Amino acid sequence: MKFFIQLADYAQGGAGQKLNAIGLGWTRTTTPLQAHVVVVTAEPDKEDAGKRFKLNVRLVNSDNKPVPDRNGNDISANMEFDVEAEQFDNRAPALTPIILGLDRGLPLEPGFYRWELSLTDDSERTWHRSFQVLEPGVEVNQP
Repeated sequence: MKFFIQLADYAQGGAGQKLNAIGLGWTRTTTPLQAHVVVVTAEPDKEDAGKRFKLNVRLVNSDNKPVPDRNGNDISANMEFDVEAEQFDNRAPALTPIILGLDRGLPLEPGFYRWELSLTDDSERTWHRSFQVLEPGVEVNQP
C-alpha cells in the first residue's frame, strides 16, 4: 500500500470516484488557518484486495509533538477503508481518495507543521506532508 498526502483549500470525492480539488498542493499558509482539507490518496497493491485498513492521521509540530485544538485535544482522526476486490484492476492502480475537512480558524503559531499518517497496526511506517505557517498578513507565495 502506498499513501500520498496533499493539502487543498477544498476537495470532494470517494472510493471509485474522481477527486475534485481546489487549491491543491499548498505548503504555506498564514495563521489563523482558513478552512482546508487533508487529502489522502491510497494506492493499494494487488495483495491488498479484500483487506480493511485502519489509519490514524495527526497534526504534529516541528518537535514531533501532537498539536492540540482549542479544547486541548490532539488534532487527529481515525479512518477505515476497504479495498474491494472488484474495484481492483491489475492494469491500473485503484486510487482511493480520503478527505479530512478542517474548519477555519485554527490558531497555529508561525512555524513548521506536518500531517502524519500511520496504519494503526503498523506505526513504524509513516507518510507525511509538511507545511509552513506564516504570520498574519504576510503574502503567501508557494515555492
